[in-house]
Amino acid sequence: MARDMSDIDILKMELEQLKKEVSTPREPVSKTSKDTMDWCEAASCTDLLITGVPDDKNPYKPEKGGWKNIMLYLHRNTWQTYCSYVSLFTGLKRLKLERRNRRDVH
Repeated sequence: MARDMSDIDILKMELEQLKKEVSTPREPVSKTSKDTMDWCEAASCTDLLITGVPDDKNPYKPEKGGWKNIMLYLHRNTWQTYCSYVSLFTGLKRLKLERRNRRDVH
């Protein structure tokens, strides 16, 4: 759209937009922030992010037992074991390199 318009037309559109923005009523931040804080405090008793979802109404509540939880448990533990082995391996490799460097220096 802007390709079809001349520079003057584009500047006129920008001027109209600026006039709209200037005429928009403004309120001080101190008032709007107080209103926002009051609204948050009033809604906090029903906010699920603060109060949490009751177990009987939670559709995503994990099942007790079951193969999904077993697979998730195995996956987490396998990943933790893998990370432990990687950190152990890198530590041993670093130690081996330090010993080799000490031998080469002496």
